[in-house]
Amino acid sequence: MLEETAVTRSVTSFLPADFMDHEPEIFMGCSSGEILVLIGACCLWWLPVGVLVIAVTGNLFSGLSATLPCFLACLGGGVLALRRAKQGRPVGHYRLWLLLFAQRTGLRPEVLVDKSARWGPGRRMG
Repeated sequence: MLEETAVTRSVTSFLPADFMDHEPEIFMGCSSGEILVLIGACCLWWLPVGVLVIAVTGNLFSGLSATLPCFLACLGGGVLALRRAKQGRPVGHYRLWLLLFAQRTGLRPEVLVDKSARWGPGRRMG
């Protein structure tokens, strides 16, 4: 177990507890992890399109100049959509929604209880 020193006491008293629970927002309400996921998704979509444009035109710079603005627009749209999904909701709300969606569609095994019911007079569900 870590011993508490003057340095750890000063650091823990300086940082609020909420700051240590989740990543800080660094760009337009998105954390660094969320931005990296968006960049990866945009790359998976626009990299093959760029290679296709390069193959069709035979010019490297035309492929880059055609796909780079599309990549940046896709990234900006993703950030705006994520910010809109997070606005006015608790931290991690959209992650829980995605987990429930994956569980309901069968993409992920059931790890969360997603059923609601009332107890009947005989202590049975119904």
